[in-house]
Amino acid sequence: MWRAVLTAAVAIVALSAAEPVWIDAGGPDDEAAIGAAFRSAQFEVRGVSANFGEAPLERVLPRIAALLPPGAHVVAGAASAADLGHETEAVTALTSALRRERLSILMLGAATTVATVLELHPELARRVRRVVAVAGRRRGQTITAEPGGTAQRDLNFEMNPQAFHVLLKSHVPLTLIHPVRGASTQAIEYLEGARRCSVEPAEIRRGADDTGPGPDKPYLVAGPDVRSKFRVEYCATR
Repeated sequence: MWRAVLTAAVAIVALSAAEPVWIDAGGPDDEAAIGAAFRSAQFEVRGVSANFGEAPLERVLPRIAALLPPGAHVVAGAASAADLGHETEAVTALTSALRRERLSILMLGAATTVATVLELHPELARRVRRVVAVAGRRRGQTITAEPGGTAQRDLNFEMNPQAFHVLLKSHVPLTLIHPVRGASTQAIEYLEGARRCSVEPAEIRRGADDTGPGPDKPYLVAGPDVRSKFRVEYCATR
């Protein structure tokens, strides 16, 4: 009887325990998602890092810092795609955090920091519960802010496609949230279990630039029509 009671108590604690999460941000547009993560009773935010985005890292850092609650701080990540494979303050901090415990990673910007951790320390892939990234699309799909709007870049992916290739090769559980307005907040909903997504093949392929005249560019695509050994969870945003 006591064994049954103890087993039940352990199960209750496991269900009620908050999920440890690391936030890897890319800019002030992530404000809603960062705020929601810190407010949620389902998460324990273990750290926040920031990378280059549409603005340089030195401008992104103070803007992310201003979004954090008292006592939290942000560590500096990649200043450019060229930092892939190189140690930064954020790489060191995330590496240490993963060695302490398994983490989910909410990746709201470029994949450079997370990919560098996995490239320098491949043994830590098993310490990653899941990576939730705001990036990716269906084959032939155009990214727009509003239905029928002007084609936009898959910015988080296009800032460092090679970093996403590292993520795919690592076989960490990877979830892609289709990048439209509000996608960062929907990433939080996914982590909270409010959204269900489908497991599909994914790959990086090249094609004509859908945002205007220019050379071919890489695309991160997922779907049942993709032939690839890599698998991701793909969430089509509402």
